[in-house]
Amino acid sequence: LSIPIGAPVKRLSLDQHRRRSLPTLAAVSRLLDQQQYREAATAASDWTNSDPSNPFAWFFLGQALDGLRLYSRAIPCYLEAVELEPLYSAAWNHLGLAYIETDKLDFARQAFEEALAINPRDSSAIHGLGLLKARRGDDMGALLEFERAAYASVEEGEVPNVFVIKKYCALAQLYKLADKIASCNRIMDA
Repeated sequence: LSIPIGAPVKRLSLDQHRRRSLPTLAAVSRLLDQQQYREAATAASDWTNSDPSNPFAWFFLGQALDGLRLYSRAIPCYLEAVELEPLYSAAWNHLGLAYIETDKLDFARQAFEEALAINPRDSSAIHGLGLLKARRGDDMGALLEFERAAYASVEEGEVPNVFVIKKYCALAQLYKLADKIASCNRIMDA
């Protein structure tokens, strides 16, 4: 059976890719959770070779390379993931983080903005903007982004991003900002 030249190729949705590759996704995810990054990189690399159009394969390879602190090698993986699925906000967020690690700060900002274009309340992308501001030495700007990320995390009805909330609360305490400490207490009580 051949596909006629010029016939549109049906792209799978992100959810279809997830369902189709659930066993491999779970196996690589388990390796990442166990911090077995070399093994995860090998498994994800095999996955990209066997299913090169699967954005999850590229995303998980990027995560494994991040775990090995090979950020420059992770970036092309995340770029491939978002090329295959432009609405893959987690891939945009991880791309932004890898760009921060390689001091490509303008590219990082663009990646986080892409994630926010998909979901303006994406607490991970807002947190990424906070990290970016902190890297640039703008501690107060970072504090405000962490606050925004903490509120977005709680308000979206998702499991609150405790990491973001703790970072926000710690900075509020560090700078002894009474209004931010009160804000932090409200978030913690939510």
